[in-house]
Amino acid sequence: MLVIFDGDGTLWSGDVLAGYLASPLRLIDENTAEDHQGKRIYLKEGVRDILEELRKRGIYVALASENRKLPVVALLQRLKLGQYFNFLEVSWREKDGMILEILNIFKEKE
Repeated sequence: MLVIFDGDGTLWSGDVLAGYLASPLRLIDENTAEDHQGKRIYLKEGVRDILEELRKRGIYVALASENRKLPVVALLQRLKLGQYFNFLEVSWREKDGMILEILNIFKEKE
């Protein structure tokens, strides 16, 4: 089984899209990261619990986000969420293409 999430507006919200965060990022609390310009991203309530439950059940998790990749990866690392994702597709490609790419990779693993 596979669950694919979007990032901005689904897993987190904030002052900007995650791809526009400027490094370095600092952790405000376990669910909030801030860039050096003071822009913040907030993990939505319950997201960490959902990701943990999916991992416990052995369900693959992917992120498909139309964004700049390096800031999104930095955000996942800073919020300690990276370990929950088996697949990351973060680019300015259309979302449909990213989802198809994830599905193709997932099929190869099965």
